[in-house]
Amino acid sequence: MAIMNNKSIAKKVVTALVMFGVLAVLIISVDWQQAYTVIQQGNPVFIAAALAVTLARFIIWSVKWRRTISPLASISLSKVFPALMTGVFLNQLTPGRDTGGEPVRAYYISRYTGLKKRQVLATIIVDKSGNYIAIGSFIGFAILFITLYMDVASSIKFLFEAVLILFLLAVVSAVYVKKNLEPPLLSAKILRRIYFFGPLKKIRGKFQSYAVFEDYVMERVTEFITTLRELIGEKKNVRDNLLLSFLIWLMVFIKTWLIFLAFGEEVSIFMVIAVEAISILLGIISFLPGGVGATEITMIALFRSAGINVEIATAVTIVSRGIYYVFSLGLGYLSFMYLKLRPT
Repeated sequence: MAIMNNKSIAKKVVTALVMFGVLAVLIISVDWQQAYTVIQQGNPVFIAAALAVTLARFIIWSVKWRRTISPLASISLSKVFPALMTGVFLNQLTPGRDTGGEPVRAYYISRYTGLKKRQVLATIIVDKSGNYIAIGSFIGFAILFITLYMDVASSIKFLFEAVLILFLLAVVSAVYVKKNLEPPLLSAKILRRIYFFGPLKKIRGKFQSYAVFEDYVMERVTEFITTLRELIGEKKNVRDNLLLSFLIWLMVFIKTWLIFLAFGEEVSIFMVIAVEAISILLGIISFLPGGVGATEITMIALFRSAGINVEIATAVTIVSRGIYYVFSLGLGYLSFMYLKLRPT
């Protein structure tokens, strides 16, 4: 365990050093005064449009999640939206991307609907699956676009091609799991190892015996899988979930495209999709909270590779990501406070 932990720490340190190194190069090469001047000269109409698109994106996401919940329970959009934004907010504070807010999302929806938290978690899995399928498709397009049309190093192109192959393997694996999704997924052998694992002594003390522990876990896992299968069986909802997932990600790219227009830069929407999709990918796989830093660094570097002036690339990235943080951190925090103060 100590060796694994040391390897994990070493990987994180190396990743951080690489990111900070790239960031340092960008900081040195950018004329920040010029970038600030570019931001000041931005067209407020297009900036307002980008803000409106971002707000609409989160509202549509809430509608999508509400439709996923609807086969299990009735709930108003006014309750789903703050729960979603709270999850988005907490995801920004935890390492990686989209990892820390889901249990809190499940808690509040469980309170409002009377559903068990494991049932709500199943709706979140379906909701997130649609999002990941959509962004995965955009990432696949991005890799092809960058490889074919953008002037980047051969080693980077090779890396992107390898990522595309891994993505295709992940899709095949997901299809296989979906077709073979049957409870129970945990064998007695695995459960015994968990139960008798030394550091879990306190948890073990809450159960009279291993048999009680096994029944407790299997009941919840079975109910979770059953709910998941029920939701996947709603073909219309699954189709709508996928369509809305593609729409909400497309709105992310449209927001950045509008910001380019605000600065008087006419660019291809396909180039914007390619650059931001790859940036999001690196944000997802980074260990930094909310993927912050990795996404922004990649956006600036790839926009520069696409021939965009470095000050314009920096200004667009700052405003685009700034708008996202206004909603994910600002509105997300207000939603969190609202849910904490609001009676059930």
